[in-house]
Amino acid sequence: MQRPGGPKGKTVQPEKRKIFLRIYLTALFTLLMFGAVAFATETFRKIYFPFAWDDDEGAVWWESAHVTHLRALYHPIQQYPYFVVPYPPVFHALTWLVQRITGDYLVAGRLICVFSAIGISLLLGAIVWDASMPGTPGGVRAGGSALASLLCFRLDALNAYIPEMGVDLLALFFTFAGVFLFLRHNQKSRAPYPAFACFVVAILAKQTMLAAPLACLLAATLVSRAKALRYFLFFICSSGAAVGLLAWATHGEILRHVLLYNAVQPFSLGHWIRGFSANLLATAPVAAVSCLALLPVLRHLRFEGRRSLAAWIHPRAKTSALRQALTVLGIELAIALLISLTYGKSGSGLHYFLE
Repeated sequence: MQRPGGPKGKTVQPEKRKIFLRIYLTALFTLLMFGAVAFATETFRKIYFPFAWDDDEGAVWWESAHVTHLRALYHPIQQYPYFVVPYPPVFHALTWLVQRITGDYLVAGRLICVFSAIGISLLLGAIVWDASMPGTPGGVRAGGSALASLLCFRLDALNAYIPEMGVDLLALFFTFAGVFLFLRHNQKSRAPYPAFACFVVAILAKQTMLAAPLACLLAATLVSRAKALRYFLFFICSSGAAVGLLAWATHGEILRHVLLYNAVQPFSLGHWIRGFSANLLATAPVAAVSCLALLPVLRHLRFEGRRSLAAWIHPRAKTSALRQALTVLGIELAIALLISLTYGKSGSGLHYFLE
């Protein structure tokens, strides 16, 4: 007769845990899928709302309609209409192109935002897939990737912003495309010039999208200073050439609109603190799940000590795609937090915290 604590009892408990885990994961992903479907359905319904959701959409509408005449778009502020065009023209140009198909600037701009958000979620899933540790079962990798993609739509700042016509989501799409390409090319020992080309497009959509290229340059510096210098020169020369052409085409007015007029806005630290607090509370559940990425670091500290932590994270080792992803995304998060201080200027919205 087998004792309850014998081998048979030991095999029953793991089976029960597996069944419970399957039920839990099935319920979790079912709820997330229902949320994603509901979100997508409501979003696509809002795309065809015939009026502007706020004042910003009206301004972006006008800007997109005039993007083919850059001197009229970035006009002297003393001339009518008396408002600043605060961003470079990539989003406006793409909206103008899509409008040739849809026949409506509002619908075109909103569609770009929605598909950019979908692209961002897929890119986050792809980054998680590539960063999975060797030997990870395919089902676990797929589950982690799906979770990262679906949690993207649980952010209040994103939900409130979609499908509003604006530059942020397109800029974020090219930013995360650059991060994905940088990590992918690093794993295959290729020069990540396509990644930095994406970063150039991102800052030509929104000029504050500097966190990701700086993070990738810092990560590349840890591996090879010579290579990092080449990537830096490529990024600076490409973006500088594009900005120089735009400045020439607008008699320098684009620099006044995008840099000077933005810089003279009144700044309030209290306004930033209130916005940051509201955003932090709204993202707390997703942030809590994201902290699971720190478990490998904590495990290393627990069993191997603090002295070797730098060597563990150091991308030179190149033994783990996870370490590279944690390094790049961790640096990007820190720089993005500093850039979010721009929320302190008057007229800013919660979409400043999207990255």
